[in-house]
Amino acid sequence: MRRLLTGWLLIALSPILAKAQVDSMLASRPVYRRMAHALARPDSVLRLDLSWHGLGRLPGGVVRLPRLQDLDASRNVIDSIQLDLSKLNQLQRLNLAQNSLRHVPETVCRLTQLRVLNLQDNLIRQLPAAFVGLQNLQELDLSYNPLQAATELLGSLPMLERLNLQGCGLTDWPLHTPPARLQVLNLRTNRLRQLPDALSRCGELRELDASFNQLSELPADVSDWKQLRRLDLRKNQLRELPESLYALPNLEYLDLRQNPKLASSCRSRLRAAYPKAQLLF
Repeated sequence: MRRLLTGWLLIALSPILAKAQVDSMLASRPVYRRMAHALARPDSVLRLDLSWHGLGRLPGGVVRLPRLQDLDASRNVIDSIQLDLSKLNQLQRLNLAQNSLRHVPETVCRLTQLRVLNLQDNLIRQLPAAFVGLQNLQELDLSYNPLQAATELLGSLPMLERLNLQGCGLTDWPLHTPPARLQVLNLRTNRLRQLPDALSRCGELRELDASFNQLSELPADVSDWKQLRRLDLRKNQLRELPESLYALPNLEYLDLRQNPKLASSCRSRLRAAYPKAQLLF
């Protein structure tokens, strides 16, 4: 029986262990920072850092690195990508943060092995239909993009665990069906007035930051947030809290500062419910 249980545990943990092994392996490999050096040993390059290079386009030599797994082209002035990135069939991490992209390049959507995509601080307003092709994506950063439409596509990413939508100017929650495996969600610094009931059904959620919004209420029932450890609701307009918020078994941190309309009875009840948690009022 012990052997059987051990086998089940290994099967359950195998995706986590595999991800940790890949991340550890990548971290130990050298980072190439010049295309000339990378192209001198194309079959050895796993990590390429082209950040802060003043690039308007990705160099064509990038697609001649068949084993590339981690590409950082952040902090440039790239406004489009013409290369066929699908040739990089081992690429797992792509950082295009702080560029001038107005659209998510279709070629990015063909990176079927991609696990981490950072598009922070570009000019992206909507996601293309092809975005659903990123079926292995686990982490996505769209923060500080003026998103307006098509973010519902994010609900079609079955592996997505971490989603950053900070500072996107959102007035409404963009997903009717959140990703089933979502664990970390950042909605900080938007203009949201409420969080929908759909979000309350994210049973894997561990961290939620909805601070610096205009929330006047939370979903009526958050009892499915059994894994939630950190909840940041600072600087909103909350008056009351749902009854189920007083019974989250794993809550360790709750920030309710700068909610001037919050009833004082909520504070005393929270202190009684979570004597060991860090509570900020």
